[in-house]
Amino acid sequence: MDAGYRGEDFAHWIIDVFRWIVEVVFRPLEKKSFTLFPKP
Repeated sequence: MDAGYRGEDFAHWIIDVFRWIVEVVFRPLEKKSFTLFPKP
């Protein structure tokens, strides 16, 4: 999930409705466009 959805209320809503756990991922500050992240 991108940093546009970093609110606690949103995360709790996702858990309550879908039973999913979301992780907010921030783009490095030096990047100005799309950045591909490796899967953990």
